[in-house]
Amino acid sequence: MSRFIFVGLVFYVSSVFIHEYNESPRDCFIAIVIIFLSAVGSASSLSHAPSIGKAKSAAVKVFDIIEEESKIDTRVPHGEKVIQRGEIEFKKVDFKYPSRTTKVL
Repeated sequence: MSRFIFVGLVFYVSSVFIHEYNESPRDCFIAIVIIFLSAVGSASSLSHAPSIGKAKSAAVKVFDIIEEESKIDTRVPHGEKVIQRGEIEFKKVDFKYPSRTTKVL
């Protein structure tokens, strides 16, 4: 409903400019197109605002992990530094999306 009010207001103001201030209909049409395209672009950008907040908080967590001090000092010559066995075993691991009931992993 508010979209129609906005569109009506834009056309009303442009008709006032054409009739009262002798503006060119072509220039008013260009202004209307610019206003509508700007409104669509702004609405599209604002729809991503919640995702941007989530991405920022996730990035903070990732960078905290990256900047975490390692417990292994690679400058010290002693200590175990060779991987003897390079196998990883997963037990009782599953995954499903929050919006789904079936497991995907």
